Amino acid sequence: MLNRNTGKIKATGDIDTTQMYKINDKQVLMVYGTDNLFIDSSGNKTLTGVENIGIGDGVLISLTTGKRNVAIGKSSLKDNTTGDSNFGLGTDTLIKNTTGSYNVAVGVQTLISNEDGDANTALGNTALGLIKNGNNNVAIGAVAGVLCTGSGNVFLGYGAGFFETGSNKLYIANNYDSDPLIYGDFSIDFLKINGDLMVANRLIRSKSIYTDTDTTDNVYLHICDKADGFTLTIPDGADDGEEIKIINKGVGTITLSGKINLTTATNSLLTGEKIILNWDTIDDEWQ
Repeated sequence: MLNRNTGKIKATGDIDTTQMYKINDKQVLMVYGTDNLFIDSSGNKTLTGVENIGIGDGVLISLTTGKRNVAIGKSSLKDNTTGDSNFGLGTDTLIKNTTGSYNVAVGVQTLISNEDGDANTALGNTALGLIKNGNNNVAIGAVAGVLCTGSGNVFLGYGAGFFETGSNKLYIANNYDSDPLIYGDFSIDFLKINGDLMVANRLIRSKSIYTDTDTTDNVYLHICDKADGFTLTIPDGADDGEEIKIINKGVGTITLSGKINLTTATNSLLTGEKIILNWDTIDDEWQ
């Protein structure tokens, strides 16, 4: 009963689950089917799916047998019919999803194109925006993986993997750069770090930025990919048996400079060659 003086509603007894409830002619509460709850103009009164929650205009209005979906925000999961266990939070999240299941979309227009893809997780406005039937993608960050149409990708950071359209890729970045700080390909167990990596106070250095020499101490691994030859200076002195690995991924010859025993080692690396040097404290040299 509505008290017109106080504006409060007083109700007793059970809610009639066959009805919808309106205020000023606007639909506000529906309890269609079994264990479903819909608020605002959401839900489909002919559905047979169970345990769904919809909040917002146009939310879950096509639902038939789908179950355990949660959609909050205008038009979230609007076209979903039989998809199960999806979660959409934000305007137009998963709006075109029909049969896809186990997807999570948080943001505005996140996973907006998904139709029957499964187990995708996207957090950030328009993240994974073009996925239609891709599966098992993860994107965290606004516009992360926005052009991707494949499966099994991981995009972490704002704009990460923006231009990627394939599958099984890893991008960690904070911009649209197609050459991110960290790139990987899960299908071939490949990882590329576009910068210096320090592990236990030792640098693993990838160097397209070498000029003529590099005298940085504590470098464990040099991966050299310059387009022309250069000289790499190996610092003198280290713990006995300490190791340095050098790999020439470039097209020029690398000349090594420093205390190097040319009987046990070489001071020249051609394209594709690699060398491991160990420091000998007795002989005071790299061998």
